Amino acid sequence: LCDWSSDVCSSDLCAGRPGFRKRSTVQAVARGWSGSGPVEGRTIVGRARTAGTDGRAMCTLIVLHRCVPGRPLVVAANRDEFLDRPAEGPALRETNAGPILAPRDLEAGGTWLGLNAHGVFAGLTNLHDPSAPVAADGSKPPGLRSRGEIVMNALEASSAAMAAAELERALEALGDVAGERVYNPFQLCVADRREAWLIVHRDRTRRMLLEPGVHVVGNVEDEAAEAAGGGAGSIEAAGGDA
Repeated sequence: LCDWSSDVCSSDLCAGRPGFRKRSTVQAVARGWSGSGPVEGRTIVGRARTAGTDGRAMCTLIVLHRCVPGRPLVVAANRDEFLDRPAEGPALRETNAGPILAPRDLEAGGTWLGLNAHGVFAGLTNLHDPSAPVAADGSKPPGLRSRGEIVMNALEASSAAMAAAELERALEALGDVAGERVYNPFQLCVADRREAWLIVHRDRTRRMLLEPGVHVVGNVEDEAAEAAGGGAGSIEAAGGDA
């Protein structure tokens, strides 16, 4: 069961940010989808105001993991993106690893969130990095790889734990080979009906197990995530969500 909706943001949400829109407000439940056939569910359109520490609108994931009866995983997501960046809405898509349910970024070919037939959800938010060079249109600097491929790679896994571990290894290997930044900073949440993990990637990569509960992932690092430090750890749901 998955509920999807797409909506252009109201002017007050994106005040001061011409050319931006709120795209793909999503609720996804990792339950009952066989990986084929129609996706049934009711549309839910979110109108919540979301802002970063500097008052700007931001990408947001709200993850309810193992805390809603009968729903192991519920996700609400908001993507804040330039209006002229082309994208397709959520749809069933075939990949080398099997079918996924995801929108598609037509500029770089990846996606920012999705669900596979194993019930593994992956969603990515960009991390603000004042030191990173950014073009006037918000695009990544030449030579950096698209973060959309990270979500696609995560959706090849058969479990959230596998996705998190393999991504951490891959990012560390890429850093060792390149010796410099390969991706702009990001946070990636991967979850299924058993576990939820947060990957934080900036100058280094951290993998953290999330406790059952409500977790909010935005464009800034949470103090609890920062305190978790340099390796696999856990973040408690109450008062320490990432």
